[in-house]
Amino acid sequence: QPAMLVSHNRIDGPFGGQYRVEDLQVLSSGKVLYVEEATTTIGQKPTHSTYEAQIGTNEMQQLVGLLSAPAVRSLPKKIPSRTKPIDFFWQAALEINRADKAQTIRVDNFYPFLNLHGHAYPQALIDIECAVQDIQVRAAKRPQPADEDNWCKKLASAPAL
Repeated sequence: QPAMLVSHNRIDGPFGGQYRVEDLQVLSSGKVLYVEEATTTIGQKPTHSTYEAQIGTNEMQQLVGLLSAPAVRSLPKKIPSRTKPIDFFWQAALEINRADKAQTIRVDNFYPFLNLHGHAYPQALIDIECAVQDIQVRAAKRPQPADEDNWCKKLASAPAL
């Protein structure tokens, strides 16, 4: 069965040689496949981790609702860079497979933190990325970030400009 949602993030920086690659698939059955590879120090051999999890029915309904929302359906295929990165590069790609069609979204030099200071990215894009981040945290069985470190929570509560 094809994945309902596929997310691929590649984040380089903030230090030279440091990177993180995150690949997430959510199947329509609620099964989650998550693979990450990362280095934390220059010259370090990358760590590679694979996780499988299951999303509950309510969470799946929320995710399907989000992915079916008109604001998500109307996101452009390519969202250009909103910053001139110096030491932090985040390439994001999303694929949403629906019964009627597949939608792909690519974001060059994604820097969602800009939304704390203005409307740089559509809220629907932020909402999808935050859903992806939440699924990844739970699949890897990590603790949720503390409120002060949770940029998704900050962006959800940021005033719309």
